[in-house]
Amino acid sequence: MDPAVHHHIGVSEHLKEDFRSFLMNNRGDPAITHFSQDLERHLLLRLKTLLDLPQGSEEPSVGLQSPMAERVFYQKDTLYRHHILRVNYTSYDIRRLQDVLNPRTDHRDIILHRRRRLSTKHEYQYARILGVFHVNAIYHGPGHRNYIAHRMEFVWVRWFQLSDGHDIPAQQGWARLSHLSFHSLGDRDAFGFVDPKYILRACHIVPHFRSGLRHPEGAVSLSNLAQNGKDWHTYCVNRFVDRDNLMRYHWGLGVGHTSSRTSFDGLPSHQTDPVHLAQAHSVEVPSMESTREAPPNPDGDGNKEDDEDTGDSDYESEQESLDLDSSSESDEDASGERWGSGNEDYDEMYGNDDAQ
Repeated sequence: MDPAVHHHIGVSEHLKEDFRSFLMNNRGDPAITHFSQDLERHLLLRLKTLLDLPQGSEEPSVGLQSPMAERVFYQKDTLYRHHILRVNYTSYDIRRLQDVLNPRTDHRDIILHRRRRLSTKHEYQYARILGVFHVNAIYHGPGHRNYIAHRMEFVWVRWFQLSDGHDIPAQQGWARLSHLSFHSLGDRDAFGFVDPKYILRACHIVPHFRSGLRHPEGAVSLSNLAQNGKDWHTYCVNRFVDRDNLMRYHWGLGVGHTSSRTSFDGLPSHQTDPVHLAQAHSVEVPSMESTREAPPNPDGDGNKEDDEDTGDSDYESEQESLDLDSSSESDEDASGERWGSGNEDYDEMYGNDDAQ
């Protein structure tokens, strides 16, 4: 995996989920109530950006209400599930590290910059991954030119919300750890979708044990997908789990956390690490190749996908330290795909308030 790439999801398509069967098999589960509608809106915004179509100032018109309605069709009506999501990030001391996320393990909580539409003072937003997917999506609507399918990766999440009294800027919260709780299952904002390139990294969220379980021990979950029967009343964000996580709460002091200090031409957070900024401003930077040998590939010949890995060791966080000054060759990004497919409408989805 190229360490300069923000994230990696396996390319295999052997873990198939028929879209209609997925909805039917989970009928009645609160997590599925708005799944189809929310996914289509999420993908519409990204497809229109990818195809350089105007976003418009209103919510996308989804469905078959009129001939001008916009639609997203899924090739073969199929979702492709993945077990592992690898996220590369630049640490506070300008090193490239990696987190491995797996929704089937406890290593499944993520941190993002808060969405612009949220009226909170805290700079971050937190979520628990329920699934990692990709679809081959086809756009149909005003301005469409063909029926070419585009691979679209997305992460299905359950959102955390800040507890009362904890909506304060990150750097002011040193008196106690930030407290979180899950939205109620019936809340419209309880579940959502995230473009994986907006994930900052994994985070460590632990139960606030004194608050107790939300439901009696052994209670049956209302949602098999969300497993809400195991919810605690309150969770704590453990910012002390490692040095990089700690420095994210010293807002603006982490040298590698450039998105906390400045913005460059309105670029969203996934495009504000040192390498991408240098490329955007025509500055030559050294290659980010490692100064040490890469760890052996557990897959042997390198052709097997992450989705086939079942060993517990692959589910743990992988730290791959890569010095920025390890080589004299400059990074090249001629394909334009290294840092994602253009600038999505960040205000609509996962806006970074620092990029103003």
